[in-house]
Amino acid sequence: MILDNIKVSKPVEETKYFKLRHFTAENLACLNASLNTIPWNGVLSTNTDDINDLVDTFYNLVNVELEIYAPMVTYIKRKKDKPGMSSFVRKLLMRARRLNKIAKLTGKIEDKLRHKLARKEATKAWKEAKRAYRTNLVQDLGNNANQKTFWKVINNNLNRNCGSCSAIPPLIYNNLEFISDTEKAGCLNLHFTSGIDIHKYYDVDAPTVDIICNDSISTIEINGSCVLKELRALNVNKSTGPDNFSNLFLKIVPSH
Repeated sequence: MILDNIKVSKPVEETKYFKLRHFTAENLACLNASLNTIPWNGVLSTNTDDINDLVDTFYNLVNVELEIYAPMVTYIKRKKDKPGMSSFVRKLLMRARRLNKIAKLTGKIEDKLRHKLARKEATKAWKEAKRAYRTNLVQDLGNNANQKTFWKVINNNLNRNCGSCSAIPPLIYNNLEFISDTEKAGCLNLHFTSGIDIHKYYDVDAPTVDIICNDSISTIEINGSCVLKELRALNVNKSTGPDNFSNLFLKIVPSH
């Protein structure tokens, strides 16, 4: 069987637009007051016997009032927005890109400086937005007892469909954030070894073993080549032990 990474071009998802009515509590109160001023008995008590005409008249009057106090607003739906992305951050990033194009066209120092400041501002806002998103995510997961929602959020943030992304999202441990793979590995190692006290095992008596045969080992010979062979066979993907010496360190040091 031959395994390889096959690059498949994905269709570009188009930006979708949808409309919703925008209103506030004050607008709803004004709408209610305006609807109460309409003489509904006189408007709907006509001589017509067609119920459809009465329904059309009713909805036409209501829609006119809705357009005044709760107008339709167009919203943009971006399906592939990164977690934490907001309209404010997006505007800053677009402004930085626009200034970058201007700086490349003009080549002026002031334009380059303006682009540099805009890029710095956008990068700072983007980092703060991602940090706030992850903090809120941790709080929501901690307060949410619904397992279905819990795993839905976890799977959406594990980037399972992204082959080049890390399988473990950023970790927050004791109010510290761990982003790189090395930091996350150290964080997990610290967490799972923090409850182990290796010193309490030094004074434990060895268990008694019943002798079930007459054979015994009188001497054990250990030489440097045997130790070196075992060190070279260590799996570098395994986590470190309580001594904090990684397997990669133990494999490299003897050769020097």
